[in-house]
Amino acid sequence: MKILKNERHKLEIVFPCSVPVANCIRRMLLSDVETWAVDRVIVQTNTSSMEDELLAHRLSLLPITAPLDLPASKLHFRAQVQCDVRTLHVENTHFALEGGAGASDVQFGHGEMVVCELHRGGELDVIATAIRGTGVQHAKWSAVTRATFEPVAEGMHFKIETAENVTAEGAFLQALAQLSRRLDRCCV
Repeated sequence: MKILKNERHKLEIVFPCSVPVANCIRRMLLSDVETWAVDRVIVQTNTSSMEDELLAHRLSLLPITAPLDLPASKLHFRAQVQCDVRTLHVENTHFALEGGAGASDVQFGHGEMVVCELHRGGELDVIATAIRGTGVQHAKWSAVTRATFEPVAEGMHFKIETAENVTAEGAFLQALAQLSRRLDRCCV
């Protein structure tokens, strides 16, 4: 294996394999890389103009950065916001991790992402529960945004790009491990 580029979210490597094996790796990258995403949303109070269903959908698409080896099987994020000004943008930074399991390594969204808007007197009380999943279950768990390969003399030249919540190298190693597990199951 020859590494051509290894940045946090971009990886280019030459991997010695055939086209069918490269395609299996590509498919594993797109569907079987595990990551965190919001799966359940409990809306206790929502006086914003956004419907509860749309709010839940927006929250499920926010990227969650958290180690996959956390002992917790679920992460609970809560936002309790009251608007005392004319207009308030509720952002991902208003959501706090409940329970504190590995809180320093967990990030809900990136930067400041607007979730909804409250007007004076408005209130939002929401609990978003995140679980681990893969892209084969739902697109919100798709950590790999691009996975391509082309034949070169030494094997296959892979170009891999990931979302903010997974490193490209980690995704490639996860895909190889998943392929290895599947081959072990079918060849035993």
